Amino acid sequence: MNRKEAEDYVYQSYLAAAAFQNYNDKDKKKRHPELTRTLIEEKSKTPSIVITGSKGKGSVSNMIAALLSKGAKLSVGLMTSPHISNFCERFRVNGNEIQDMRFAEIMTELKPELDVLSSNLLRGVGVSPIGIETIAALTFFTEEHTDFNVLECGKGAQYDDVNNVLHDYAVINPIFPEHLRELGDTVEEIAEDKVHVMTGREKCCYVAEQKDSVLAVIKKEPRK
Repeated sequence: MNRKEAEDYVYQSYLAAAAFQNYNDKDKKKRHPELTRTLIEEKSKTPSIVITGSKGKGSVSNMIAALLSKGAKLSVGLMTSPHISNFCERFRVNGNEIQDMRFAEIMTELKPELDVLSSNLLRGVGVSPIGIETIAALTFFTEEHTDFNVLECGKGAQYDDVNNVLHDYAVINPIFPEHLRELGDTVEEIAEDKVHVMTGREKCCYVAEQKDSVLAVIKKEPRK
């Protein structure tokens, strides 16, 4: 695969499934993070932090990565989304994005495993692009021998494949009514999704200032 073919492959399973899905359904009916869970967990070999919330996830992810890299002198992998001009912006080590050829090579290497994930699925069920990106990112970070990885969730957490990463720390940025179609009709329902970034195995979860009703959701028992 070249870079364009690799990028197209990331979305292949999702696009095939989307044609048979109801656009207005919530993520819990459309997304299947269980498909990538085993592979992502197997590739979770490095201490990590996962960031969710409604605002500023990318900024916080970049700041944490910079502090660990420049301040603590660690080798740090960073996965964010979306990208601005180049798909490979999503995958960085110490601020340097993966090269097109390297991304294509990793995707070519992973394709047999990913094809297995996509095989024999029911109509309307697909492997999430963010799940494939996470697998590629962790593969890249392992090859680069990173000391710590920082990964940004997409819309939510409960049905977001990024949350399959075995992470030691979590961040919950401010939560407000956004992605109502996908996550929930109220800010509390959205919080119920995003709070799943706390799986019960983290050493610590850092929480930004929140509405009282959102904070009440966050203070419930950790999810698994």
